[in-house]
Amino acid sequence: MFTFEKKEYDEKKLEGKGKIAFDNITIIQKTKDDLLHKLEQQRILEAHYTEILKANLPNGEDKK
Repeated sequence: MFTFEKKEYDEKKLEGKGKIAFDNITIIQKTKDDLLHKLEQQRILEAHYTEILKANLPNGEDKK
């Protein structure tokens, strides 16, 4: 079962183009979820390495 425009449908009853569209939307949503997860991982890693960099900067040197 899936909800589309506030109505419940049984995906097992889809045929032809409707089935293909449903499958493609499912794949697209999975890809989006994976990308959002990877983005969050990258944010965490960036913050982690930023803290390491801050802790290991040379003292008193402000070169521009």
